[in-house]
Amino acid sequence: MAKPLSPAIRASGSAVSCSSRWACAIVVARSILVQVYVLLTRPEEVHHDLGGQYFDDRDRQAIERRLVRRLEAFCYRDSLELTTPAA
Repeated sequence: MAKPLSPAIRASGSAVSCSSRWACAIVVARSILVQVYVLLTRPEEVHHDLGGQYFDDRDRQAIERRLVRRLEAFCYRDSLELTTPAA
């Protein structure tokens, strides 16, 4: 059973809002401890690293739209063409 958050820490969806640096440090420390506990108590589960490109590949079109909007904010306007990355 999860413990309720203290008044200094408020949860909003998946994000946590802290009223002080100390409260934020406690939130980060707790999340690290929980992950370490899970890794140590479940040796039968193998950890699979998702890789550095995981979040980029997960929602590629949303990233493209966001980056195009940023370029347009800097007064760039052109069409983008998909190319293969150079090896």
